[in-house]
Amino acid sequence: MSGEPFVDAASALQFVVNAAAGSSDAETKRQLIESVLQAQGRRGEVHFCTPAELTRVAQASAQQALSTHSAVV
Repeated sequence: MSGEPFVDAASALQFVVNAAAGSSDAETKRQLIESVLQAQGRRGEVHFCTPAELTRVAQASAQQALSTHSAVV
């Protein structure tokens, strides 16, 4: 066993985005993420949250990623 996690390339990546960060609006961020995913032939789930929700959303996304052999960005 190599100790490296198995990542299923067919599983959706989990994106957690602090909606309060940066200067562009949420829809612009979503469109950019989705266009890059599409160009690479990948799927993703984009989760926007407030700073107060960040820990909860990140933990839920990590659990989803573990169960589907994916990753959180």
